[in-house]
Amino acid sequence: MLSDFFQKFKKQPKGVALPELDAELAMGVLLVRLAKADQHYAVEEIARIDRLFVKHRAMNVVEAAKTRATCEKLEAEAPDTDTLTQLVTDHLTHAHRMAMLTALWQVSVADGVVREEEACFVAHVAKAIGLSAEEVKRTRPADA
Repeated sequence: MLSDFFQKFKKQPKGVALPELDAELAMGVLLVRLAKADQHYAVEEIARIDRLFVKHRAMNVVEAAKTRATCEKLEAEAPDTDTLTQLVTDHLTHAHRMAMLTALWQVSVADGVVREEEACFVAHVAKAIGLSAEEVKRTRPADA
């Protein structure tokens, strides 16, 4: 009986499949990648990603946390950033890509400090998803 209890805490088998990467998950992976860009994945950034999922994807808090956890796992295995941005560009409208840019900035300011690595990542992603430097400037928060 005790061994059954401890079995529940063992890691998932390696064969557990992650969902196929689509444009929506690619956006989540990019948010996670941005939060990790400065080598510090802050609790505030994690919470902001969850709130963005609740707001923009009509999820409850548990679904949002599970989706973020999935994005974290996908981020570890995901292709390079340019491949992710191509998925976003190919499948989402300009309005959705602008919302993504705003979300990236929100994650970058979540811990109170926008580091150079984060600002560069946001600019790179914005350019890769077909947004202009003017759109990047216009959406950048005043405290960023």
